[in-house]
Amino acid sequence: MANELPNRLSPSRSADFEQCPRLFHFKTILERPVFSSQATAAGRLTHLVLDELFELKNQDRSPVEAEKLIEPSWEVLYNPLKSRQAEVGSPLESQIRNRKGAWAEEILEGTPEATRAAFDVRDMEILAPPNSLAMHQILKDTRRFVKSYFKHEQPELVDPLGREVHLNCEVEGVQIHGIIDRLDSTPSGDLIVVDYKTGKTPRADQLDDRFSALKLYALMVAQNYERAPVELQLIYVRANVGNGIKRLPVTKQLLETAGKDIVELRRKMEGAIENDHWPATPGPLCPYCAFRNECPEGRAFVPDQQWTRARQTSTAIRPVPRSTMPGRPTSSKTSATAHRRPVIHEETSVNRPTKSRGAGRSKRPSNTGFWVAGIVTGLYLTGHFQNLLIGVGAATAIIYAGSKVREHL
Repeated sequence: MANELPNRLSPSRSADFEQCPRLFHFKTILERPVFSSQATAAGRLTHLVLDELFELKNQDRSPVEAEKLIEPSWEVLYNPLKSRQAEVGSPLESQIRNRKGAWAEEILEGTPEATRAAFDVRDMEILAPPNSLAMHQILKDTRRFVKSYFKHEQPELVDPLGREVHLNCEVEGVQIHGIIDRLDSTPSGDLIVVDYKTGKTPRADQLDDRFSALKLYALMVAQNYERAPVELQLIYVRANVGNGIKRLPVTKQLLETAGKDIVELRRKMEGAIENDHWPATPGPLCPYCAFRNECPEGRAFVPDQQWTRARQTSTAIRPVPRSTMPGRPTSSKTSATAHRRPVIHEETSVNRPTKSRGAGRSKRPSNTGFWVAGIVTGLYLTGHFQNLLIGVGAATAIIYAGSKVREHL
């Protein structure tokens, strides 16, 4: 697929191009893998848990029962290629695997699904090894998100028409495919498109952009169900009470504009392919971009201090074995321990890679040590010279020098 547009566009890929054509080029045209961060892993796990919540009877959809779904859902997310012959942690895990087809025996060798699953296994292995701090942080965040969800909705009163709904549609020759988190039907038969979000609640002036994907979903629903939804909903599970559900009424003008926009976007993509021109559009998301190290414009846009802070939360850049790269065939029986090769990835605050004794660079000094050294030195000099300015100056110099040393280690 090198240097060719995909036959179908998805709302997420369309959003990539609108955000930054170069990002779209890396992810979609070059098919470069994007590794998970702890934030994205917690988001995926929350989506899976909320999806499974609606498998329960209405009266059982409580915070307590939702909590029970988290760990078995993590096992499925962590290794979608577990064999049916392997030991399974709980009956709930088996039920979730059965519904999701998350067994090695059900994924055909050499298919895109097998490639994706093998990549996901390796991705999770690197990000959050069993019993690591990273794994516990992902589970902790997910528990917080799931508990918070109940502040915004009463799931026992909701009967979805569909969940994880795969839809296709065509607008003036442009093929679109998407997966809707949830499609609700009101007692009067009206349709509502629902999408879960685990990110921060957007400001009022950011809402229109956040609804871009759902506008395309509205088009798909209108074509597949022969009637348009009446409303689009974004549920921000982390939000405060009363501020978690964002609603947008669906109008005829909204559908027409969404159709025109996707056709125009496809035209721009074709122009970029023809001219092999993929400009970067630097912005506030640059520090968290998976390809930031390969983008001079993005690095120039963001101050060095912000790059340093972003390293603690952003997607790690990690090489993956060629056999698990998207687009390469792989065995459906790939296990969670296959392809164990040395990997290099950026350190994060909760999951630094383990290194053998004497290998690699030395452990980065703690900020705390420099602060303590600075304060102690400052107090000593203040008492020795009976001059507060000398002590404060010395302490400040040590702490500042320490922060610079950490940046370069």
